[in-house]
Amino acid sequence: MLKLVEQLLKRLKLAPPACEPRYYINITSGESLAISAFVDGDRFVQVKASEYLNLAPQYASYCAASNDFGAFVPRPLGYDECEGWSIMVTEGIEHTMAGRETVLQLAQDEAGKVGDVAAQLFEFFGRGAALDGAAASHLSACRQSELLPVLRGYFEPTPWAAAAAACIGQAQALGVPAMPEVPQHGDLVFNNLGWAQGRLVVFDWEDYRKVALPGLDIFTLAMSLLDGDTQAICAMATAPGRADAFIARACQLQAITLPLFRSLVPFYMLVFLYLKRNYGVQIQQDVGELLMQMLPRLDPVPGGAARRLP
Repeated sequence: MLKLVEQLLKRLKLAPPACEPRYYINITSGESLAISAFVDGDRFVQVKASEYLNLAPQYASYCAASNDFGAFVPRPLGYDECEGWSIMVTEGIEHTMAGRETVLQLAQDEAGKVGDVAAQLFEFFGRGAALDGAAASHLSACRQSELLPVLRGYFEPTPWAAAAAACIGQAQALGVPAMPEVPQHGDLVFNNLGWAQGRLVVFDWEDYRKVALPGLDIFTLAMSLLDGDTQAICAMATAPGRADAFIARACQLQAITLPLFRSLVPFYMLVFLYLKRNYGVQIQQDVGELLMQMLPRLDPVPGGAARRLP
C-alpha cells in the first residue's frame, strides 16, 4: 500500500522523483489509515487510505469545503483508486492547539478586540452564513425539508426512539424545516482546530454539507470546549454558562437568535448523534447519554422569543 501512496505522490508531483517518503501511520476507526507522508525534509502531506471505504465522497467534501472556506481548509491535493485501495491526499499543516479558555473568554483587550483565535472563529461562522445559493444548492444530503424525516426513520428502531421523537417534535414546532440552509462542518470540535502561523485551520471535513442546520457547528464546538462538563453542556439549553459570550456572538453571525439556539440544543445533540452513527459504539453511547439527560429540559410548547426565526 505504501508503494501505491509513493507512486501517487510522485504522479501528483508532490514528491520529487528520487524521494523515498517517510511515513507516520495511524489507524482510524478500524477502516482507514491516516498517514503523514514526509516528502522533503519536514514538509509533509496527509494521506488517507482504505481498502474498505470509498473515500471519493470524503474527498469531494474536502474540495467543496476548500471552495467555500478557503484557507480555513487543508487544500485537497489528489485522489486515486488502485489495487483495491481508495486514497486521498490533502495538504499537511504543522500546527498547535488553540487554547480553550482563549475562545470561551474571547480574550478581549482594552480596545474590545477579541483574541486572534476567537476572531477567526467568528470569521469562519460568518463565512458559512454568507455562502450564496449556488454554494448551498450543492449540499449532498439533508436539506432542512429532508432532515426531520431522515432522523425519524433512522432513530425509530433504536434505543433513542422516544428521545428522538420528542426532539423532532420540538424542532418541527420551532420551524426548523423553514430555516435557511447554512452548510455545516458537521464535526466542529476543539480537537479539529489548529493554529498555524497566525491562521486558524479546521480539519476533518468528511461530514461537510451532510446537514445545513444553522447553529449546529456552534453547538458542537461549544460542547467540546466545555470539555466533558456534563452539567454545563446540558445547561446550554436553559441557563447562562461559561460559553455564553462565545455562543451569543457566533449565533449573531449565523443569523440565529440565542433563545432559538437554546431551544434547539437537544435537537442539535440528536443531529450530532446521527452524524456519529458510523464512528464507533463508545462515542454513540456518550452522546446518547447526554441526549437523555437533556430530554427533561425540553419545552413542549416553545415560547415566542424562541420561535422567532432569522
